[in-house]
Amino acid sequence: MYETYDEGCCIDVGNVLKEICYPAGAVIKVSAFELGDPTLSVLELWGAEYQESNALLVHVDDRSLLKQIAAREKCSVSFVGLITNDGKVQ
Repeated sequence: MYETYDEGCCIDVGNVLKEICYPAGAVIKVSAFELGDPTLSVLELWGAEYQESNALLVHVDDRSLLKQIAAREKCSVSFVGLITNDGKVQ
């Protein structure tokens, strides 16, 4: 399964992640987020409205390929969750 999600400006990261995993559900690991400010709380991070939020849903077998592409393009990538197929976002 591959899915991209570009929410545009002024939408919180929590909404982007909930939308991309709908209706399957997922476990989101907030500790896996790459942060510029390590003092952000989970609530601040989940509700932060960035200029633009992007997410990519990638099959676990393709993680290494995505890491290679990100390294080549000099952009960061964080793997922040797993699809659970239980319909819940945790």
